[in-house]
Amino acid sequence: MTAPSVDGAVGARRWWHRQRWRRLLPIVVAALVLLVALLAIGRDVERHLSGIEHWVADLGPWGILGFVVVFVVLTSAFVPESLLAVVAGTVFGLAWGAFALVAGGLVAAGLHCGHGNRVLQGHIVHPGGPRPRIKAMV
Repeated sequence: MTAPSVDGAVGARRWWHRQRWRRLLPIVVAALVLLVALLAIGRDVERHLSGIEHWVADLGPWGILGFVVVFVVLTSAFVPESLLAVVAGTVFGLAWGAFALVAGGLVAAGLHCGHGNRVLQGHIVHPGGPRPRIKAMV
C-alpha cells in the first residue's frame, strides 16, 4: 500500500495563499496610501487648530454651532475626536465643551449613518449579488 501524495496538498495550499495575497495586495496598498494621506492631512490640520480655536471663540454665542459644523467636517476627514475635545475644552470650558462634543458627535453620527445607509443599501440588502451560494448562506 502506498502513502497518499503530500505534494498535491502542499501545492494546493501554496496556490491558495498566492491567490489570497493577490486579492489582498490592492487593499493593503490602498490602506497604506490612505494612512500616508491621513498623516499628511493630520499634520496640516494640527497647524490650523489654533486658527480654528480663535475663529470659534470670535463667533460668540454662535460658537457652539460653528464648532459642531467644524466637528462634523473634520471627523468626516478622519481627524481624531480627541484633538477636537481639547479644542472644545479650551474654548468653551468643561460643561459647554462637553455639550459641544456631544452635539457634534450626534450630528456627525447621524449624517454618517444616513450617508452610509444610502450608499451601501444595495450591498446590504443583496450581499451575495448574483452569487446563489452566498445568497443561500444569508
